Amino acid sequence: MLKEIGSNFWLDIRTIKREIDEEINMSDYGIVGKASVFLSTGRAALAYAIDDIKSKKGNVPIKALIPPYTCHTVIQPFLDRDINVQTYNIDSKLYIDPNEFGELVDSFDPDIVLIHRYFGFDTAIGIEEIINKGRCAGRIFIEDRTQNIFSSFNSLPVDYIIGSFRKWGPIPEGGYCVNTKGGFTIDKPEIEHKELVENKMYSFQLKNDYMKKDEGEKCFFLKKYVEAEELLDSEKDYYCMSKVSKAIIKHGNLEELKQKRQENYNHVYKNLNNGYVAILTPELSDNDVPLYLAITSDKRDELQVCLRDKDIYAPIVWPKPKRFPAISNGVEEIYKTVLCFPIDQRYGLDDMSRMVNTINSFK
Repeated sequence: MLKEIGSNFWLDIRTIKREIDEEINMSDYGIVGKASVFLSTGRAALAYAIDDIKSKKGNVPIKALIPPYTCHTVIQPFLDRDINVQTYNIDSKLYIDPNEFGELVDSFDPDIVLIHRYFGFDTAIGIEEIINKGRCAGRIFIEDRTQNIFSSFNSLPVDYIIGSFRKWGPIPEGGYCVNTKGGFTIDKPEIEHKELVENKMYSFQLKNDYMKKDEGEKCFFLKKYVEAEELLDSEKDYYCMSKVSKAIIKHGNLEELKQKRQENYNHVYKNLNNGYVAILTPELSDNDVPLYLAITSDKRDELQVCLRDKDIYAPIVWPKPKRFPAISNGVEEIYKTVLCFPIDQRYGLDDMSRMVNTINSFK
């Protein structure tokens, strides 16, 4: 049983062959397209897709329809480019209502529509016809596959697929943008963000030594993670995905990742029993590979502190962005109450039992 659950990933970087230059084939993840570009982050991949669309449309005003529950890094590329943004709605379980969604697409008449399926589950059921109709009308659809890249449910008939690998394991950086219908009109980045990569790899090693060898001080590796994230947040230019990130992705144990996450998720899902907690994400199917098990709780903040005191780090995914269009009261409630439990491949069932017991005993 590990002494802490959650928070930053770790890695013994001495096991990584840094000089291997291997390309990633997105079809290995069920993503098929005409052209792909690999960038340093998922937010850069989204910005790259938007810039490619703008280069094809010319200097005209653009409107975008985006998910109401998302990260500030998703909305920022639109705001930075003076794009008029509106949100569509989702229900209390994160699902899109196809009828409501279709009516809004027709009435708002967006140039770009961004779709996000949450936490590894298909929360956009029944919208394929709306996408096909919209594309015939000249609208561009983008899907963010960050949270469901390893799930095997149906692909949506979108124009671009973007996402990030680094939420799934000890990967220093790495995003992808796939054009499913043609090529890109803007240049692909060729320079790595070496300072970012080295900082993240150093952070991985420090935490690895802390977790596996009981060496070093926790405050030190946490400081290094913060410094690396500040470098990432300050990116202004496009960088390509590094060779070391590609090597880690290519040589990762994908079957173990899927199996462990499914086993851990099922264990928590079936054993969670606390009146203050309502499970948000659905029962697992064979097609689903979960990123987290998400819950809602009116006592979310108190529960998070209780878990942290037991060295269990449950993130809030996501805090509501400060600059954001109007959203429904239901989505406001999701932002206020959601908490995510780590169920990833680092952990076994004994770790999950420890987490469940802590949650169930919360009062």
